[in-house]
Amino acid sequence: MSIDRSLLRAIAFLTVLSSLGCVERKMTIRSVPADADLFLDGERLGKTPIELPFTEYGVREIVLRKPGYRVTRRLVEMEEPYFQKLPFDLYYEALTRDLYLDHREYQFVLEPNQPEDLTRDVVDQQMKLADEMRKR
Repeated sequence: MSIDRSLLRAIAFLTVLSSLGCVERKMTIRSVPADADLFLDGERLGKTPIELPFTEYGVREIVLRKPGYRVTRRLVEMEEPYFQKLPFDLYYEALTRDLYLDHREYQFVLEPNQPEDLTRDVVDQQMKLADEMRKR
């Protein structure tokens, strides 16, 4: 019976902790012009403008593609804010009732393709098509 009570106390404690403070992490990525395909760390996530939640800090790769424009690739360093570093993270995640927002915004201006880029794009497309045909 004492094991059951201990388990109940632990569950109650964790429930209280989870209902307290919170850190919300999100990033907004915009491009000019809008409606570019967004790839974050190699994964296609949608079109710009877009707002995404994130959980990891560190170096992230953002790639934007839009027909008629050069591919834009940028590595961005997402450093942890002070409230996500030890020992502060314990307080801000578990012991406070406040909501903390870590919102990152990135804006890109896409450059139009130049004639030599268009030729390169056509060659790249033809090479991909040839590779696909060879695999069949």
